[in-house]
Amino acid sequence: MSADAAKVIGRARRSFGVSMLILIGGLVAVAGALFYRLGPAQSNAIEISQIVVPAGAEIVSLEVERRTISLVLALGDKRMIRVIDSRTGELIRDISIIEEPNSGADRAGQ
Repeated sequence: MSADAAKVIGRARRSFGVSMLILIGGLVAVAGALFYRLGPAQSNAIEISQIVVPAGAEIVSLEVERRTISLVLALGDKRMIRVIDSRTGELIRDISIIEEPNSGADRAGQ
């Protein structure tokens, strides 16, 4: 084998080695991601024991998300959304629902 052929084969081996290291690194990253996703799940359990709503309010709907509980409340003729922290029971925000007045476009069609 000539010296030039040995240099070419040496470069090919190094290139193959680098490619294999990149491939193995990628496989380790994918395996790590799978183990992370399949590992013990974080608890999404609600830890609060009571929710405070205004006196006389009726719960129209309730939605539980990862960190919040959203209530749609009817209080007389008013509607509101109450957002509560699902871990502490603390009120995060009250959002009033206001009826939109009829626009001129609606009246033109009548």
